[in-house]
Amino acid sequence: MRDRYIISNRLNEIGNIAHAFTTRFCGDIEDILENLTPPIPPLAKGAGHPSSGWVGGFGKVFTVKQVHGDSICVIDSPLTTHHSSLQIEADAIITNMKSLPIGVFTADCLPVILADVKGRAVGIVHAGRVGISLEISKKTVNKMKDLFDIKSQDIIAAIGPGISECCYEVDDSCINPFKEKFSYWKDIAIKKDDEKWMLDIKKANRMQLIEAGLKQETIFTTEFCTSCHNDRFFSYRREGKNAGRMLTFVAIKE
Repeated sequence: MRDRYIISNRLNEIGNIAHAFTTRFCGDIEDILENLTPPIPPLAKGAGHPSSGWVGGFGKVFTVKQVHGDSICVIDSPLTTHHSSLQIEADAIITNMKSLPIGVFTADCLPVILADVKGRAVGIVHAGRVGISLEISKKTVNKMKDLFDIKSQDIIAAIGPGISECCYEVDDSCINPFKEKFSYWKDIAIKKDDEKWMLDIKKANRMQLIEAGLKQETIFTTEFCTSCHNDRFFSYRREGKNAGRMLTFVAIKE
């Protein structure tokens, strides 16, 4: 059977954190959580399709309407989840609630899981080119620190499958926001010709996490390129508007 999900070994070492980066073979994810270590209540059907809202019954995955911005949805009480997530526009979610999986959908953009090693809070980020130019991962780390009194050295980041610099060709208009804002822009953009660049969003995201206080050794990257490995992952760049989506989720286990 083809792998339906990928896990981070380092995140798995945190005993009360459950997570997964699903692949295009996920299909019905009802039984995936039963096989995770540690397990959390199973999800219902729905992964692989970009829809905001709840996915399934007990142990639901809370998602939001992703808009390629830098807004962060905070879930810090049960009342928060009573509101329809269809009404929430954001590209990151953080929570300190237990047994509440939070998730993002991706197909080339980076899914980024943030987890406190003491299990006090988790976060998840949909980090595409625009979101990274707005420093969404850095802002999400800072909000976790501020709201939940967590130190940078206690946060582990796991960056899931996304498009790599080998396949991510962009034009000047896409590079300009990085040129204007970041001193390190030449480290993440390689000139291809007069109008085209190869952009490394994985490296950019890592650098911003380091700026947020994380150490290089606490940032773990799944090096799969979704475009190169389109047989295993959905890729908007390769498949176009009909591409499916992978679901990435994380939860604090009771």
